[in-house]
Amino acid sequence: MCRIDPRPSAILQAVAEALVAYGDLSLCSAVCLRLREEEIVVSAGGHPLPLVVGPGGELREAGRPGLLLGIPECSGWHDDPLTLAHGETLLVQST
Repeated sequence: MCRIDPRPSAILQAVAEALVAYGDLSLCSAVCLRLREEEIVVSAGGHPLPLVVGPGGELREAGRPGLLLGIPECSGWHDDPLTLAHGETLLVQST
C-alpha cells in the first residue's frame, strides 16, 4: 500500500517536484492546511499567509513564508502549528 506523507510541507514538496518535472518553468503559489479537530498546521509556498482575525478585528499572520513552488532544486517549506483562541477566525484567501 502506498502511503502519502500528510504533512502540509510534504504535500507542497510533491507539487513542487511535479512542476519541475513538467518543465517549462511552471511556477505556482500555494497554501496547505491540515485540520484535525482542534489542531491546525499551516505551510505556505509563495502564497499570502492565512490571517487570524481576533474578536476585536486585530490581525496576525499564521505560519511563515515559504518559497514559490516549481523552482528547481528548492525546498524548505515549514509546518507551523496554529491554535485558535476562543473568538478567533482563520482567513485563507486566494486570487
